[in-house]
Amino acid sequence: MDSNQDDQKPLDAANTRYPDLKQSIFLLLQVLLWMMMFTTLSTTLIDPLLKRAFGLSVPTELVVSWLAFGIPIWYAVRRAGVPVLTTLPFRPFNLMLIPPMALTIIGCVLLLSELDNIVRVIIPVPLWMQAMFVDLFAGEGGFWRSLLVISVVAPITEELLFRGVILGGFRTHYDERKAIYYSSLMFAVLHMNPWQFSGALALGCLFAWWTLRSGSILPALFGHAFANSIPLLLMSIADLDVPGLTNASGAIEFQPLWLDAFGFLSAGIGMWVLANMFGDRGLIRSQWFQVGAPLFGAFVLTARIALPFVSPSAFVADPDLPFKMAAEMPEPTNDQTLDLLEKGVERDPHLVSEENWKKLSVSYAESNKMERGKAFYARLAQSQDERAAFRFRLEEHLLTTKRDDAAQDDSPFQPPIATDLVGRWAFAPSSAWMVKKMSRNFRRSEPVEAVLTGEWKPASRQTFEGYVNLNRELSGKAYVGVAATEIVSDAMYSAELRLGASDDVTVWLNGKEVLTQSEARVLQLDQYVAPIELDEGANQLVVLIRHLKGRGGFVVRVTDPDGRQLPNIAYRLPTELAAHESEPSD
Repeated sequence: MDSNQDDQKPLDAANTRYPDLKQSIFLLLQVLLWMMMFTTLSTTLIDPLLKRAFGLSVPTELVVSWLAFGIPIWYAVRRAGVPVLTTLPFRPFNLMLIPPMALTIIGCVLLLSELDNIVRVIIPVPLWMQAMFVDLFAGEGGFWRSLLVISVVAPITEELLFRGVILGGFRTHYDERKAIYYSSLMFAVLHMNPWQFSGALALGCLFAWWTLRSGSILPALFGHAFANSIPLLLMSIADLDVPGLTNASGAIEFQPLWLDAFGFLSAGIGMWVLANMFGDRGLIRSQWFQVGAPLFGAFVLTARIALPFVSPSAFVADPDLPFKMAAEMPEPTNDQTLDLLEKGVERDPHLVSEENWKKLSVSYAESNKMERGKAFYARLAQSQDERAAFRFRLEEHLLTTKRDDAAQDDSPFQPPIATDLVGRWAFAPSSAWMVKKMSRNFRRSEPVEAVLTGEWKPASRQTFEGYVNLNRELSGKAYVGVAATEIVSDAMYSAELRLGASDDVTVWLNGKEVLTQSEARVLQLDQYVAPIELDEGANQLVVLIRHLKGRGGFVVRVTDPDGRQLPNIAYRLPTELAAHESEPSD
């Protein structure tokens, strides 16, 4: 990247300044350590405190980037012992350089995007990293937050460190070529993943060349910001779907050949014009340019032809990827990431774990999108899959109660489909249950008679009829709760008890234990099934729940062995226990 033999030597070997190669490694370690420390403090202490006290949410990336880079930069400037503008050369430059610089960046972004497609076939990107990049471009705060982080904060902090502090120090220790390569290599290493390594290395060399030739760090700041902005602008403003460039289907696609050709052409023309404007024509005539550029083109063309045959599975779209990526995000609270999560749930609700169901409800609540959440669950409740429809309806109920299971629910919201579900699926309605809290020292081995003693109260009105919300009925984060109902049958039946519960559970029918489960799981319709014998007349059903944390509740229905509703059975408050009723609740 040089035409002058003097450039092969350090600027002034007698007056070297901080840092050299070893010292710059120490600076990078500082950045990483500060980054880990400030990320931990921000996510575990500062951000929760701001949310709780003032309802504020500060983007973690902004705070972490400024501090993690700012402290090492300040330290290096002090150690260099020269004026600040010598270490960080914010000098005016020829503005006529901007058009060819922009053309070069456009070409480089297109070429490096295609190189990234090739690398992703060879080394698949893990799901958590895909989610991280999606969240970076479409996370909480939307377009402006992403623009601030990607196109302002990242270019400023990284260029001040690498093209300011490190490149300037290296140029006093090494010749120009080594200074450029070493500083760019460190820039690539800091990205800490193989998918960004080659792009960071190439752009690092380009920005270092601009900095040394212009005598200013401003061209590098412009180029870095513009390169980072291109994919964001294409996806968020232009809303373009360019194969291999902006697609997020999970399948690897190569860019159209004409786009690759345009990338080669624009990068080549831009660099040729810049070389002439810099008076650095030796760059165009150098061996690395004349041999390296054709070799890179041949590599890309060969990979485009060969890789679909070598690894065909990488080119098949994963229809569940949008959900999987959104599920990896810590708090998908903005519209774009909620879109991803909702699309994935609509495709296959059975992919959804308890953690991700909770995450979805929390996302609606914390982003003040409760109405959107209710509309989404209502739409999904029309599903032909009864298990999925039940789960959607239950989530809608919990969303409506604003996640406060212990609070009284005065919401008038009563989904019409909820009553229909109770009728069609033969749920034991919430109004037919009595409940009470047991001692936490109660042992499961004790007989049912020990459960029945004491004062009972009717379960309060439920927004979702059929779901007994023990958290609200009994209060407290951990408890042993018991509920009882009476099944009135017109005849004897061989039937099945179908229970959904989120905690350890024991069930007795007419004093006989019929079901016990000690594993805490996600509440689902018909989660546990046990054969039972119903007597003619009243049958007492008792459910004991040992609840530790999270949502505590259950749903019960009694069906024939094929899961169909039994004829002529009804549920009512247990008459024997009503005599022990405590003060009624609403």
